[in-house]
Amino acid sequence: MSFFGKKNKKKEELDASFEKVLNEIQEIDDWNNPQKTVHYILDSCEQIIALTKQIQAQDAEINVLTNYMEDILTIKNLPKNKKDDLYIVAKNLEELDKSKKTYEGKSPPLTDEQFMTLAEDDEGIPDVIKRMQENEKYQSVENKNMRALEAAKSEYEIERDRIMVSNRLLARITMLMAITFMSFLFLFFVIRENVKIDISAYLLVLLFATAVGIFIIFLRSSHNRRKNRELIRSINKTISALNVVRMKYANVTRAISYEQEKYKVTTSAELNYLWDRYVEMVRARDQYAKDNDDYEYFMARLMRLLAKLDLHDKKIWRSQVAAIAHEDIMDKLYHNINLRRKKVKLRKEENLNAVKSERIEIDKMMKEHNYYTPEVLEIISSVDKICGLSAYEMN
Repeated sequence: MSFFGKKNKKKEELDASFEKVLNEIQEIDDWNNPQKTVHYILDSCEQIIALTKQIQAQDAEINVLTNYMEDILTIKNLPKNKKDDLYIVAKNLEELDKSKKTYEGKSPPLTDEQFMTLAEDDEGIPDVIKRMQENEKYQSVENKNMRALEAAKSEYEIERDRIMVSNRLLARITMLMAITFMSFLFLFFVIRENVKIDISAYLLVLLFATAVGIFIIFLRSSHNRRKNRELIRSINKTISALNVVRMKYANVTRAISYEQEKYKVTTSAELNYLWDRYVEMVRARDQYAKDNDDYEYFMARLMRLLAKLDLHDKKIWRSQVAAIAHEDIMDKLYHNINLRRKKVKLRKEENLNAVKSERIEIDKMMKEHNYYTPEVLEIISSVDKICGLSAYEMN
């Protein structure tokens, strides 16, 4: 018998009788009759029917709860060997249920797209991670080399610019020396012609100073030309090396970008993290599937063990495994059911008293007003039969 079973035949017949009486009440066409007695009687009959339905439902609930309590006592009073068998199975089910709920309660660390992408090549992912890590290291080295070469090239170019500025300055100094030399030479000849003095010594000093200046400019200019050639060679060499490094950097960057685009990551560390989560998810899913299989096995075993006992309903224990595994939970369950049954019984007694009170009032009203029409008597008789009022004390 199920604790929450379907309506039995008797209850279906009672419901049909209820509907019949209610239909008869509703078909009374003298609701506007000045005499209020019939209205009161008919209203009372409806109240009795409604209360009796509640009593029937409460009887069924009390029966269910009583059966439940009897089943609890049956399990609690089992011989030790049978109780131990139930306990072992229940503990296994409890642990498996916890494991399943732990998995179900976890938010998936990967999206479906990420999981499917990794699953497509799960055997090759470790190699991809290793290759990506090596490429990132190589990319970092080439990036440093590229920056160093670019810095060296910039230094060479700055130094070359300085030499070019120096050459322009030497050209101006040479021009200035030439103008100065010609000016002094002209001045000396003018003085010799007008003053008639010997300017040979002055002319020698001018020639010597001019020669020294020209020599210094020559040396500096030669140094600049030599340095400029060296810088040009260094710049060309640096540019050549820089082009090679840039090509290597571009190639390794393309390789890294391919993996980044394929797996929707930015670094090998991120891909490694996703791979760890993937492995964890696969392991968890496999464990979940195994737990499900084990859970079904132990649940079937529990049902077989309960089928051997004289229980009213063994299926209810599918959701009460913890009570079988823990005696304190079983005791608490029994206590709560007992309290619930007492409350239902109390409500049933209240409804019984209300039914009795309503029926007494109907009889009192009919006697006081001497109102015994065939229609009303037929309805009251039907109500007494339906509600079993003959079983109640009417005095």
